[in-house]
Amino acid sequence: MKVRLLIANAYGGAGTARTVINQANALVDSHEVEVVSVLRRRGRTRFPLAPGVRLRGLVDVEDHSGARVLRRLPSLLAHPQDRRYRLFSPATDVALWRYLHSLQDGVVMGTRPALNLAIARWAPPSVIRIAQEHMHLDAHRPRLRAAVATYFPRLDAVATLTAQDATSYRALLGSSTRVVTVPNGVALATTHVSSQDNTAVVAVGRLVEQKGYDRLINAFHAVAATHPQWSLTIFGRGPLRQSLQDQIDRLGLGDQVRLAGFSARVAEELAAASVFALSSRREGLPMAMLEAMGSGLAVVSFDCPTGPRDLIDHGTDGLLVADGDEQALAAALARVLDDESLRRSLGANARRKALGYGTEMLAQRWDDLFQEIGSAREHPAQDDGVHARFRSRHLPLSWVPLPSPGSRS
Repeated sequence: MKVRLLIANAYGGAGTARTVINQANALVDSHEVEVVSVLRRRGRTRFPLAPGVRLRGLVDVEDHSGARVLRRLPSLLAHPQDRRYRLFSPATDVALWRYLHSLQDGVVMGTRPALNLAIARWAPPSVIRIAQEHMHLDAHRPRLRAAVATYFPRLDAVATLTAQDATSYRALLGSSTRVVTVPNGVALATTHVSSQDNTAVVAVGRLVEQKGYDRLINAFHAVAATHPQWSLTIFGRGPLRQSLQDQIDRLGLGDQVRLAGFSARVAEELAAASVFALSSRREGLPMAMLEAMGSGLAVVSFDCPTGPRDLIDHGTDGLLVADGDEQALAAALARVLDDESLRRSLGANARRKALGYGTEMLAQRWDDLFQEIGSAREHPAQDDGVHARFRSRHLPLSWVPLPSPGSRS
């Protein structure tokens, strides 16, 4: 079966790109797999693709033809409340619409709301259409949630990262929409395991408001003076780099806290640390945390929505503190920095927990889902006509729609 993973930017260093490429690499052993990036930004992806995985870019950002003007205008078709709306433009509108209408069979899976809505509206029903939620429903703004409620019932399945989010989606979409939970997977074959010998705390992710590194820096400041041998390194880049550096300088942490930028060697960087800290304001199922657990790091995290609670059994394979409580995060950090026995125990148990999230095991869950959908199509339920009538209706949204041929709605 041909499986297509549709992503806004497969060439970046963020968690979604890493997750999608891990998924593609795991599925290629049993399927013809294509990663479709709406934007093509460079010659190759930052994370390696397995042999056999095809990469396709729909709009080349280095193209200097007349289409360059279109790339500077706002999209008419991507939902404006998607948090990465600015990635889209009339150029991506046309390319994405053409691409989805060209599909005839196999599977297409979207990886963010704007793409999932596009699949629901324009991919023909002969294709298995799946929406992957890489954040969680409550993180989306009201008009976007309304669009999800309107269009997602056209899809064959909605895949969430956590059971909690699956419950939210079922409440929104109703029992007629197939909602499943398939967490992120970690490529354990390429994981490096920490020796727990280095006095290093690490965090990984884009330097954006969501990741809450301002909160982490404040928490580390509370323990830095009493733990001068310990350092905090944050890997990632983003628009908040300067403001975070200013915060580090203002708190006098320049000797212990470092913004290290993007690293293509995340596995090695994690293994060189002993503690992983997550300070996010919201997550889906944090890929960096899962990789850190696979590397045997002791994890300290805010109990933000959603994900950390799904991965961590507090006191066994990590420490969870109330979301936003910087003093509690500082106390949890101090606890693992002071107690080597606890650190090693948490890290060893985290490694064992991560073994259940190997990409090979999760690839089988995707295979099972594809077969389940295929079987349901061959033997439709008695009331499946409800879905057919729903798909044929014209359902306008508040953003400018592109008329769809009746046969493909």
